[in-house]
Amino acid sequence: MSAPTLRFPQPTLPDSAVNCPDGPADLTFITDSTPRSAEWQTLKVFMCEIVRLLEVSDRQWRVGVVKFASSTRTEFFLNRYNNEEDVCEAILRMEQDIDGAATRTERGLLANRNFFTLDRGDRREVRNISILITDGRAQDQDAAVLQGTLTRAADINLMGIVIRPSNQRIDDVRDIVGTPIGTEARDGGYVLQYPDFESLVARGAYQSLFSILCDFIQPEGKVLHKTQS
Repeated sequence: MSAPTLRFPQPTLPDSAVNCPDGPADLTFITDSTPRSAEWQTLKVFMCEIVRLLEVSDRQWRVGVVKFASSTRTEFFLNRYNNEEDVCEAILRMEQDIDGAATRTERGLLANRNFFTLDRGDRREVRNISILITDGRAQDQDAAVLQGTLTRAADINLMGIVIRPSNQRIDDVRDIVGTPIGTEARDGGYVLQYPDFESLVARGAYQSLFSILCDFIQPEGKVLHKTQS
């Protein structure tokens, strides 16, 4: 029996609306896989639409994905795909690994750091960016904050997306994400809030996200380079 044909969602914003530099950058998603089934499908569409608004290629944006729940699962490394539709197809086919439904954010962050090696597609001359997506509080907040600190120390720019936020949850993710090295503090920090999963794919949902990505790529118009060897 052949696999079903996937229909790729169309971006809700035209390319010109996001007003973001072309790159290049190495981008990873660190994705909480504990949402309910229908919400998981919406989350995958959201990730796919972000990718469709980028230019994915060996020379521009490279994309990888790791999921976390009680444990972690690598979906694909940065050098696995070199165009938007292949990345989208891989994202839309991701299965949900609830695995006890615990939110072990620190494990996702640790696994993500291992993406940024030369043999897994990392490029030393471009920016590293990771997007942490979650709808729950970290099972071990202290460990998650430590892994966030180690992520930034490894020259990986980290931002957060929180669905169904509470004040405590927002504060927790802000502590995990912190302020990336080489960037300035911004109102609201580097964490975006969405009231529910449906709002992820609403018109206009990507403007703030791409604003942060632009800060990471060219803060104050300067092209920055990673310092790792």
